[in-house]
Amino acid sequence: MSKKNGVIIASAIIILTLLGGAGAYLYNRNSKLELINEYLTNNDYTSAEEVLSSLLLNSSDDELIQLASQIKSKEEDYLRNEELKAKFKESITNDIESIYLDNILDEFSQLKDELLLIDPSNSKIKAIIEGIDNQERDLLQKVQILMNSMFNAKSEEEADALKKMIYDLLDESKSDFIRSQVNNAEIIKNEILEQDPKNNLANKLDNRLAVLKKELQTKEEKAAFKKKIDRLLNDTQKLIEDSKFQEAETLRKSILDLDPSNRLAQDLEEKIKEREEEKKLNDKVSNLISMAEAAINSKLFDSAEKYRQEIIQLDPKNKDVAKLKEIILKKRRKSLISRLKS
Repeated sequence: MSKKNGVIIASAIIILTLLGGAGAYLYNRNSKLELINEYLTNNDYTSAEEVLSSLLLNSSDDELIQLASQIKSKEEDYLRNEELKAKFKESITNDIESIYLDNILDEFSQLKDELLLIDPSNSKIKAIIEGIDNQERDLLQKVQILMNSMFNAKSEEEADALKKMIYDLLDESKSDFIRSQVNNAEIIKNEILEQDPKNNLANKLDNRLAVLKKELQTKEEKAAFKKKIDRLLNDTQKLIEDSKFQEAETLRKSILDLDPSNRLAQDLEEKIKEREEEKKLNDKVSNLISMAEAAINSKLFDSAEKYRQEIIQLDPKNKDVAKLKEIILKKRRKSLISRLKS
């Protein structure tokens, strides 16, 4: 073998070794990047950061540095959303328990006590009490199912709709309960007065019956009022969807003028602000994209890149940023080649 051939073979071996090492590195890198994406899908940011750290030991190129920034940003967004969900869950749970359930369940208990005072051994009274217990159990079960669905809602709109369903269910249960109280009072009163027209407990129930009927009338008036409020809330939601934020805010305030304690109307204040800011941001980004495209068409590539960087500052996750970069590089290269040829 000549000295020259030996040098060529040695060089080839070195090149193949280097290429083999580079191939192994790329394979290892791609495998780890896939693993990172899998961790991110499962919201396991700690594991994703650990794998990325092992990659950064061998290389600190722009792609990995940008990925580190994205992981950090996603983790912060996730933690912020989890915190908001926890606060929302606590708020709505307290609201339902204190404002609605406690009030309704207290009335269940009060009616059972009054019935037992009349005649604890009466079979009809026992049947009525059993019915009240079933009504209470059914209500709690329905509320729990809706609450679980609400806490696992995939969007704010879905959570709002489920929250409204819970309030509607509880309001409806209150009306149904008052009707059942009226019916129960009528049954017991008539039965006892047939046997003893001067029975004091039966006469007291008669007085309670008048109060319950008045309360039921009030509930029906409130139901009509609630129907009006619900219509106004739906109109407000539609205005938000149509980006008519000033009109939505005006209507929201008019709802609170009619019903100052309405939680749904109160919650809409933040939603209107968020959607308005989101719309302003989207409009600004759209304008910058149009300006970047116009600059590219005019071969003002530095200006186009400047607009692209502004978009990144406003919306780092914008899907058009990568496309713009590719177009700018492609058009700039084409323009340069064209100038060189001429």
